[in-house]
Amino acid sequence: TENNTVADGMAQYLQNHDGYQRSWLGPWEHVRGNERDENGRLLMGREGFFDEVIRFYDRFLKGTTPAVEDPPHAVQTNDGRWRAEEVWPPADAVSFTSPLRAGTYEDDGMGWATGSDSDGVWTISPRLPNDAHLAGSGKVVVDVATTRPNANLVVDVYDLDEFGIGPLITRQGFLVRSSGEKTLDLWSADWKIRAGHRIAVRVTDANRDWWQHAPLFDTVEVLGGSVTLPFLTYTRPDTIQGDPGTQLEEYLSETITVPPETMRESVSSSFALPPAQRPEPTSHQQDVDD
Repeated sequence: TENNTVADGMAQYLQNHDGYQRSWLGPWEHVRGNERDENGRLLMGREGFFDEVIRFYDRFLKGTTPAVEDPPHAVQTNDGRWRAEEVWPPADAVSFTSPLRAGTYEDDGMGWATGSDSDGVWTISPRLPNDAHLAGSGKVVVDVATTRPNANLVVDVYDLDEFGIGPLITRQGFLVRSSGEKTLDLWSADWKIRAGHRIAVRVTDANRDWWQHAPLFDTVEVLGGSVTLPFLTYTRPDTIQGDPGTQLEEYLSETITVPPETMRESVSSSFALPPAQRPEPTSHQQDVDD
């Protein structure tokens, strides 16, 4: 969730990398594993980062088998909890694709990802009937028409509560050099969405809180498109040691407020939502199912 080493392309890299993998993943700024705040709290929230690094070196530089077995991937979600994953993105993530609404937005460079600014073309899901867990990198295809080259295109994905207020889950930006379909891979995320909330996708011109935009000062037409988001099939009841990162509370407090009239006109009954998660079957249950 920071603007330096962002999670752009991370899921794609891990999915196409065959070697040994280890990671700590979570909603942090550009911090190191041993850094603490003025009150002594670890900024990432989890103990033992450099102990784990040394065990990694012992294994691959000295050929010593570590006495401690670390999780391949230690992941902190937006609720501050940590869990272990064998692979990331998780193997049980299933993608769901929804159509995007058409409309227009003004490329004036004045848009913000959070606050009261809600300009753009919105596609909002119905209320989620059950909890959902997004994990991985989504994809957005936007069919745009411009009168001149170099229009700004930004896609933001939000977790909205019953009042249309919520934080940003993920985003991406693009420079539109010509009209046509544009494909954007969203930043990797691992985010739990509560039942009763909505998923909102916004197509707009600018995120001034993150990027410098050279506005085109023209109208951009969104002819349609699609959004594909990955959701976990199985629940994750087990946790590992770790507290919420110190940045998480502030990040979650930075929200967008979608006006009621925008909510009413933007909710799409065609938005594909995942079914309720279920417990992961044991090996015996899997044999019976097979």
